[in-house]
Amino acid sequence: MAAPGYFPLLVEGSWGPDPPKSLTTKLQLYFQSPKRSGGGECEVRQEPGNPARFLVLFHPLDDASEDTQMSVNRGSEKMEDIPEQCENIPSLVAFENLKANVTDMMLTLLVENISGLSSDDFQVEVIRDFDVGVVTFRKYIDAMKFVEDCAMHHSVTRLQLSPRLLEPTKTIMVENLPPGVDSYNLKCLFENPQNGGGRVVSIECFPEESSALVEFFDRKVLDTIMTKKLDLNNMPLSVFPYYTSLGTALYGKEKPLIKLPAPFKESLDLSLWKFLHKRSHLIEEINEEVRRSHCELTWSPLNGEVTIRPAATLVNQGRKRIKNWKKDASTAFFGIRSRFKVTPFKVDPVVWDIMKNDLGMKEF
Repeated sequence: MAAPGYFPLLVEGSWGPDPPKSLTTKLQLYFQSPKRSGGGECEVRQEPGNPARFLVLFHPLDDASEDTQMSVNRGSEKMEDIPEQCENIPSLVAFENLKANVTDMMLTLLVENISGLSSDDFQVEVIRDFDVGVVTFRKYIDAMKFVEDCAMHHSVTRLQLSPRLLEPTKTIMVENLPPGVDSYNLKCLFENPQNGGGRVVSIECFPEESSALVEFFDRKVLDTIMTKKLDLNNMPLSVFPYYTSLGTALYGKEKPLIKLPAPFKESLDLSLWKFLHKRSHLIEEINEEVRRSHCELTWSPLNGEVTIRPAATLVNQGRKRIKNWKKDASTAFFGIRSRFKVTPFKVDPVVWDIMKNDLGMKEF
């Protein structure tokens, strides 16, 4: 039964008899959004005895209006302290330690509900490698008011989110570097005014990743360098703002394609290889186990080689997981191989033939 004074709405969907745990939060964020559902402040509860149905309990309009007016008044007081020249500067808000159940859509709905802005006024980027969500507001004034309002919003508390204004950065991540590029080459490129560059403070190269971090003396250089299409040795470069406090670059909507690692080979002792090939159920068990590490195995029919290649599921695991895939795959395969012990014995062939016949060991 709905609580007195609330306006109930019954919601059914195609999520089946056992809906995901995050569905309650998703529904609440959706029905709280005046722009998406025409709703307002509400609570969502599963119907007792029927977990596939949900009750949306809308708060009385007087209470919602009073809360909204208090929020507007508080926001107006804060706005008076903002310098006029800062009002239209884009600004970023970071959500760190983001839970796995908080999706891009949930974060978008949350920002809409708290800020009152449409999704055209901000951009959400979730980086699962680092459990970080970043919201880019077009105006500094919107970002500051949003952080203030988050402190008093129950959905932020329930989702255990801790938003903060993200510091301006002077550093870029440069990717898709040609082989052999060094700090001197990058310094010449990024200090060239024709490229929109400026004075470089430091450069850190990562040859194995074909990338580098470049820090500038003046933050304003990023505003120009990010608009340029740069290339080096006839190879187009990708440039993204890098935030030291997050430990990652922000890639925005134009995320570069992620190249999967190359396959590699491992060798098995020939006796173990023969043993496994005659027991197909063991090979299938091993294949299933390595799938959890986003691997696929190809067993050579001629020798003890096993080819390990990345599974298609790896592409959704983020850059950090992809970078460490070969190491993780080798560790997983080594753990499987170590369960089997091969001990060679010298046996007289005649005696061995007699033993095989007596024991019925026709496999060897």
